[in-house]
Amino acid sequence: YCSGDSADFVIFTTQGSDKAPADDVPKDESPGAAAKLCSNEAGCSAKGWKLLWTGGEAKTILPLEAITMVGYMKPDGELLHAWHFQTPESWKSTHPLDLFYDVTPNLEVTRAGDGTTYTGELVASYGNYGGGCECGRGGGSWGRICLRRANANIGCGVADTRVPVDVDFPYLRAYGRGSDGQCALSHYNWNQGSDYCSGDSADFVIFTTQGSDKAPADDVPKDESPGAAAKLCSNEAGCSAKGWKLLWTGGEAKTILPLEAITMVGYMKPDGELLHAWHFQTPESWKSTHPLDLFYDVTPNLEVTRASDGTTYTGELVASY
Repeated sequence: YCSGDSADFVIFTTQGSDKAPADDVPKDESPGAAAKLCSNEAGCSAKGWKLLWTGGEAKTILPLEAITMVGYMKPDGELLHAWHFQTPESWKSTHPLDLFYDVTPNLEVTRAGDGTTYTGELVASYGNYGGGCECGRGGGSWGRICLRRANANIGCGVADTRVPVDVDFPYLRAYGRGSDGQCALSHYNWNQGSDYCSGDSADFVIFTTQGSDKAPADDVPKDESPGAAAKLCSNEAGCSAKGWKLLWTGGEAKTILPLEAITMVGYMKPDGELLHAWHFQTPESWKSTHPLDLFYDVTPNLEVTRASDGTTYTGELVASY
């Protein structure tokens, strides 16, 4: 994952306990889809999400339930840039790729990886336009599903109407009247940003689930909790906002790190996106020696928690040069 400087091994830390209070983590039995955080197909399925459609399949009316999730999915099931929201009524009677300039204003969307929310305007249209998501009604056939700022000026080239760069909502574009297109992000113009589906590396997907997108107050991670298991995040900015501190990046000099109660390790891309990040109670040996300077240091029966969705596993941690 770090080939060609595409990412770096990183170490984060935070205070508190890795055991969150029982009312401070998402409860699977909740009807609130905002609590159903997940980062891959298997994890989403276990939390009640159903995969209804994958780019390239025939377009039919989808049996969408109360909540819809869109994003990009890699062949191994990993989800990229997945966000969910209350299903627009128009999406229930027409496949979203068959809608023409369908706009849902003031829609709160939730990032599936860490629960971050943003309120914007959802656009679904097979029509042509000539710019980014900020463009108004067009004609012909080109295609876009994207999110723009709510109550903003509409018009091609009005860049301030695009969502902020840290709102990585999908921008499916150039599908026209077909069933597949380019997989970009809503912050960018029609010809900018990465195509996450290039070379069959991923597909645009649509999931659905029941319940409300508004979870009960005791059913979402509370930021003020001392439990690091509740501090779910999927990028550097989101982790920082939840109390995580980036202490070390691969390639830097090895010194004794001021590790606190909880340590998180993973890979971080240049844009701050975290890959395969897990956290755990900091081993005492890591507090007095850089982990890359330890020789066959083993921590048995250690519970680790995936930062993106709270999945836990108990194993044996090994650090050794």
